[in-house]
Amino acid sequence: MRLQGALDNDILVVVRRFLADGVPADVENLYTAIQRSNSSLKRKPKKVLQSSLERILDFLEPERDAPSEDSDAAIEKDLPKDDSTAQLMNRALRQNLMPASPSVVSRI
Repeated sequence: MRLQGALDNDILVVVRRFLADGVPADVENLYTAIQRSNSSLKRKPKKVLQSSLERILDFLEPERDAPSEDSDAAIEKDLPKDDSTAQLMNRALRQNLMPASPSVVSRI
């Protein structure tokens, strides 16, 4: 789905901001939010705004439906589960963090 013009691009910016602020993603709620805002978009005809909002919501739908999984989670999901390697790494890290001996700490 493609956006049709400058109006759609302007409304896209406003809709993303409203969605981030917690406005529900439907035409009526977004239209009401635009009318309450201090935006010049509120002076556009209602039918023009609503049709543009429908295009915007169709355009944003794949973004909203995509799972919000970070890239590390996808990589870790494919890695085999090997607890012995994790335990060795843990032990090595803890040994590196421990002071060498109590006498070295007291001299500093």
